[in-house]
Amino acid sequence: MLSVSSSEKIATNIVKSIGNDIRKLQYNVTLGRPLSAVFLESELTYYRLVSGKYIVIYEFDAEVITVDLIVWGKMDYIATLFNV
Repeated sequence: MLSVSSSEKIATNIVKSIGNDIRKLQYNVTLGRPLSAVFLESELTYYRLVSGKYIVIYEFDAEVITVDLIVWGKMDYIATLFNV
């Protein structure tokens, strides 16, 4: 069993890793894969960025990147994103 301090360190490292991957978007907003590429018959404007075991769902316009959702990779993020 992990101690509290070990668990905190693991969680902190995960958050830092996700944050670092999200920061990379400021240099290349299309770093993630468009959800429309996964769901071919849709016109979704969301992008999916894989960060370790997590998925970051985001969208962007000319000036702003908006992170809409961060989920564990095995979750049904589409159902979560669209409240299905």
